Formats: sequence, C-alpha cells, structure tokens
Amino acid sequence: MRLILSILLNIFIFQFALSQSIVVNPTGQVESTLDAEELTREVLIDGGECSDISNFTLKENNQAPFPNANRSWGYFQKGNSDFPFEEGIVLTTGYAHKVQGPYSGSADSDGGYGWTGDADANVLAGGTTNNATVFEFDFVPFGDEISFNYIFSSHEYPTFACSTFNDVFAFIISGPGITPDAGLSGKNIALLPNGLPVTINNVNDSYCGDDTYYVPGNFPYISHRGRTTVLTASSEVIPGETYRIKLLVADTQDTWYDSAVFLEAGSFSLGSSLIDLEGLEVEDGSVICGVDEYTIIANTTAPDATFQWYFNDNLV
Repeated sequence: MRLILSILLNIFIFQFALSQSIVVNPTGQVESTLDAEELTREVLIDGGECSDISNFTLKENNQAPFPNANRSWGYFQKGNSDFPFEEGIVLTTGYAHKVQGPYSGSADSDGGYGWTGDADANVLAGGTTNNATVFEFDFVPFGDEISFNYIFSSHEYPTFACSTFNDVFAFIISGPGITPDAGLSGKNIALLPNGLPVTINNVNDSYCGDDTYYVPGNFPYISHRGRTTVLTASSEVIPGETYRIKLLVADTQDTWYDSAVFLEAGSFSLGSSLIDLEGLEVEDGSVICGVDEYTIIANTTAPDATFQWYFNDNLV
C-alpha cells in the first residue's frame, strides 16, 4: 500500500508540475500544425485582413525540420502557468519543446548537436555562432511605427553571464528610412530603453549587467534559468513602404545551454485597424446594437491606401 501511495503521489506531483508550465506545439491545436510562414501570419501579425507578409525565409535545425517534433521553433500557450504571454511563437537554439518547464536541475538542450549560425549573429556576438533559428519576411506597415512584445530566456543564465558564451538574438529591420547598424544587414531593434542591445551580458544580476530587466529562475513554466522582463521592440517606418525584418536567435561559440525568444501573439501590429469615435478598436465579430448609425474609422496613415467594405462577405 505504501508503494502504491508513493507512486500515485509522484504521478500527482509530475502532473501538477506540467500544469504549471507553458506548452509548446500542443497536440490538437491547429497552430501546432502550421508551418513557420503560416504561424507567423496567423499568430504573430495583427492589423486586419490587409496586414500580410511575403518573401518568407526560414533557417532552422536542419536535422529536425518541420513538422518534426524536435524542430527549433513552435507555437506556445501559457496553459495554467504564470508565464506573461497567453500564447505566441518561440524561436530556440535547440529543441523548442524543451523550453517547457519546470527547470529540471540540468541544462536541457539538443544534446550538443550543432547546425550553422548566422552572419548578422556573428557580428553581434563578435565571434562564431551556431544553431541559428531565423524567421525573415517582408511586410508593408499601415502606420508610422511597428512594434511587438518579446521575452528572451536562456540556460546561460546565471552561470555564464559575463562570459564569452553570450548567446545572441536580434530583430533586424531594413527598408526606407532605416540606417543599418555597422556590419549588419539592417538595424537591430532588440534594444533596452537606454539603447543598449538586449544580451545575456547586458541583462543579468551579476557584475557586468543591469538587473532592471532581469527575472531570475528557477521557473515552473520554462526550463531556462533566467529570462528578461516583457520588452518591446519598435521602429519608425513609412506607411505604405515595403520593409524586411529578420527575427533570429543563435548560440555563441558552443551548441549547448540553449536560449529562446518568445514573441507575443498578435503583438506585431502593422497599424491597420478599425476604431470607433472614442478611439477604441472594433474587434472582429463585434455586435453594435440600439443605434441607427455607427461611425467606424479606418485607422491607417498609408497614403495610397484604398478601402473596400463588405456585408456578409459581399463587396458593397
């Protein structure tokens, strides 16, 4: 009887721990079956039916390409955990599903298997990078600023803060009016409010960094030992022009101790939305009752925008 109770208790503790974790590529979710381009379009981008992306390219673990369960990117949900984002996309330098919590007491990774790095990541890291996962695509903004919310986390925290194992990530934008950073294909907008890049060596609670934006582990919801607070990447843009953005994360020097970037669902706003006279967004499926007239404003500053209105899916 004692043995049975012990087994049941262990099962309960294990299930309870899982319930407090995020879930990556959860079974039964449509988003878990989407390829990288579809996932970006359906989960990350916000801005109405006109907001879209094109010329999508992907760099990933070439030994576990989509739809392999060990792919280096995926869709996540917070589940019953306290993770700050309800859902979104995660890019990793290992197996994406291994960012699920809790922290196990070891640096779960891809077993040290390495694939190639990235040229921009090499410049930012000041050395050789490996295991780069990169989403890159073109987009057309409808407002004069784009932004999205993210969290960076890593197994390099806290032991390897202030070291050369400074895993790198970046959000690099290029296009009209954008001045590229030295040596990069565009401008890195993964920056702290003080203008410094968000890196392990810049954000930590050790001697080399600032702990203002650092949250120490261990966590029940992710396996990494440290993460940043919720941060926002933003850039001024010219409405109606075409821009390219590169979302990347990579290991520096080695292929162990993985890192990840979490992108909040719907936070990449391209500035196209419908609002009412009070400036509140009119969501899809909104029902307006008790009035004969209701003013809706197309909230866009794109100079060449054209408008089409539909009723029951018929152009009016």
